[in-house]
Amino acid sequence: MSPPMKSALSDWKIVDSVLYYKDHAYVSPTARHDLLRHLHDHPTAGHPGRFKTEELVKRDYWWPGLGAYVRKYVDGCSLCQQMKADTHPVTPPLVPIPSDATVPFASLSVDLIMDLPPSGGFDSIMVVVDHGLMKGVIITPCLKTITSEGVAKLFFKHVYRRFGLYDKIISDRGPQFISTVTCKTVTMFGTFLVYTLLCLYAWKSHFMLVKDIGEPTPGYT
Repeated sequence: MSPPMKSALSDWKIVDSVLYYKDHAYVSPTARHDLLRHLHDHPTAGHPGRFKTEELVKRDYWWPGLGAYVRKYVDGCSLCQQMKADTHPVTPPLVPIPSDATVPFASLSVDLIMDLPPSGGFDSIMVVVDHGLMKGVIITPCLKTITSEGVAKLFFKHVYRRFGLYDKIISDRGPQFISTVTCKTVTMFGTFLVYTLLCLYAWKSHFMLVKDIGEPTPGYT
């Protein structure tokens, strides 16, 4: 049980048949819901939050447990709950793409990391990661303006000539990987092209690999 409220007799007065406590009109239990509906639900009120609604009520009214009553009322407002921003969104788990590769770089992922500080005339890199076995990485400098034909040439020079034809490529939906040239080349060689739905995840995975290794892996750059 909550302790009794401490107040002096001088804190109370009756004006025109209305009971006041410290110049705030006392609201009876039967009238509190209607008052909150007027100060919170009315179109001119705009459904303010808990603290703003409590401030509006305390300007002219008072009753014991006013703050708790306002909190429960706002928490029970269906419109406020629908429009309330979700500050704790649920993040779906990341499901790894399975691989049945038996040789290095038979299953690989590729991404372009662009807008890097210029170095040696290049401003971007193409990152190819062995997705199946040892997570080896091939980092090739390039330009942001690289086309699908340019990507194909880099693949031929740095991947195909050293590890042979790959079985599966995992990539995001960048323009270099969804072009007609790329799709026809993949079909001609009988390779599967898998697009990731979460492009940010692919970028993060490559970035973490680059950051972790620090220096290019010997024999794979």
